[in-house]
Amino acid sequence: MQVDITQLPSIVDPLTAKEFLEIPGEVVEDEDGSNQEIFDQVVDQYAVDQEVDTTEDAIVDDEEDKTISVTEAIKLLERLYLFESQQEDGDEILLQCLDKAGKRYLFKKHESRKQNDR
Repeated sequence: MQVDITQLPSIVDPLTAKEFLEIPGEVVEDEDGSNQEIFDQVVDQYAVDQEVDTTEDAIVDDEEDKTISVTEAIKLLERLYLFESQQEDGDEILLQCLDKAGKRYLFKKHESRKQNDR
């Protein structure tokens, strides 16, 4: 496909597929708050109805018991991305958000490794 693109007369200095998908310095701003809305919809869709102890002590205990590593978070995001992409009515914006979060945590993991290597 890259060869076909370079042969087009009106295309000068085309981007590679990777450059197109991962534009350096690209910042996507969520001006209308749709990312939070999408997150809320996902939580609503997959939340399990159950009684939750909302006392401060219970919340602190739950947070301490459920520490998730960056590696585990990346795997969970990848699984959710796979699940959403397999849906007939998969949401492209949600997939983009999951991909962005995955890249963020991969970068965080990479930075952590660089610091540990020093």
